[in-house]
Amino acid sequence: MSMQKYKSNITTTSGAAVRNVPVTVFKEDSTLATLYRDRYGQVPAPNPLQTGADGTFSFYAENGRYSLRTTVEGVTITDDDVVLLADPAEQAMGPPAPHTHPIDDVTGLQLALDGKQPVLIPGTTLKTINGNSLLGAGDLAIVGGDGGGGLANAVFNTPVLRVATAGQVLFTLPASYTVGNGSLAVYRGGQRLYIGLDYAETSSTQVTLVAPAAEGEQLLFVIGVEVSTAGDGPGSTAWDDITGKPASFPPSAHTHPISEVTGLQDELDAKQPVLVPGTTLKTINGNSLLGEGDLAIAGGGGGGGGDMYKAVYDSDNDGVVDAAQSAPWSGIAGKPGTFPPSAHSHDAATTSAAGFMSAADKAKLDGIAAGATANAGDVTLNGAQTLTNKTLTSPTVDVVKFPVQYSAGNSGAAVTVNFANGQKQSLTLTGNATVTLQFPGVGNYQLLLTQDATGSRTVTWSGVSRYVGSATAPAINTTANNSTVVSIYFDGTNAWLAASKVNA
Repeated sequence: MSMQKYKSNITTTSGAAVRNVPVTVFKEDSTLATLYRDRYGQVPAPNPLQTGADGTFSFYAENGRYSLRTTVEGVTITDDDVVLLADPAEQAMGPPAPHTHPIDDVTGLQLALDGKQPVLIPGTTLKTINGNSLLGAGDLAIVGGDGGGGLANAVFNTPVLRVATAGQVLFTLPASYTVGNGSLAVYRGGQRLYIGLDYAETSSTQVTLVAPAAEGEQLLFVIGVEVSTAGDGPGSTAWDDITGKPASFPPSAHTHPISEVTGLQDELDAKQPVLVPGTTLKTINGNSLLGEGDLAIAGGGGGGGGDMYKAVYDSDNDGVVDAAQSAPWSGIAGKPGTFPPSAHSHDAATTSAAGFMSAADKAKLDGIAAGATANAGDVTLNGAQTLTNKTLTSPTVDVVKFPVQYSAGNSGAAVTVNFANGQKQSLTLTGNATVTLQFPGVGNYQLLLTQDATGSRTVTWSGVSRYVGSATAPAINTTANNSTVVSIYFDGTNAWLAASKVNA
């Protein structure tokens, strides 16, 4: 179908671009027009369109009459007479519509494909023979021993690339030649070559193709062909009488992906990937590795050219040599000066000299009491000791020092005093407070309560089971800047609390 491109822009009276406004395109019957982004009608475009950053908009549509409508700042603008006509010159300049080609339409493609090696086994490589690569020119000479057996080291000849030819393709110009019925004739007229079947004519300018002499040879040639309207020689056909021709001929320069060349991907998939670019394959005993069939490589019936076979030195096939003969002492590396060594002795270790153990290890050994076990009995610990999660049964302790007093901070509200932070703690009252006591285990704990400069602060206890000397909580010192010592004993279940006022 014929397509024409329409392009315009919308600007203000001052010439500024009007961006991102809708433009609706209608046909003559007031229905929405079908719009495209390309001249071939392959890519649909939205309707309404929208102006770009520069105020422009464009579309392709079939030849016809259209109206355009847009609304800018509440004002609707209509152009009711937009006529689109085909522009043959513009069409001829564009690339052809998407299409495909068979392999024959791509000049030289079939010839290039025919020169490729068919896939052997995709993704595989070629083994070596006697450690020698099969790639490259030349011949691999493989011989057996004096009558057969294993493969001896191959001797390589100078690489030679051999091309088997049994015939030759010739082009001759005899004085006179007549084409018989059913034969193929090629003849030359002027500067062109022609080809025809069942064509009988005598001409001194005809070309005879002499077939190859050997069966299986192929003749490959390229020849120009001129279309004949009468069937009996060169002729012509009017351009208007040819149907299905492109808009322009030859078509404008363009490219095609592999998918648009019919059968190309299948042809490529059937080819052998390049093994090593720029190399060829050697021959073996003068035989090519290409083609079908098998190369039988065998020796005679006698011994091989190697020193020994695996079946000889590893008869049980366990990967270990069955037995070894003797070796001269001089051929053994890393041996001692004499073997067996001469009589000698080793000194015992002391705390100052190494022997069977280092002096440091001997000192450690001497520091362990005789009969000591992993679970020590009575132990005397001198100096400061850090005991974590240790149980001491009836210990004798000369002096017990507690860690530095832990400050629980200031409180005028609810506060928790956790004695896991320290067995001796202090708390300054800045207001009436509810104090919750927490204990890490059985023990005696102390809390020093101090009034702030205002004083008269009260305490409500939480987590206390009993009070010493009273059924209720004992009174505390409420004088400003004065203190009360609170002593608590926790038996694992109940907390017993007593209070002593300071300076009161």
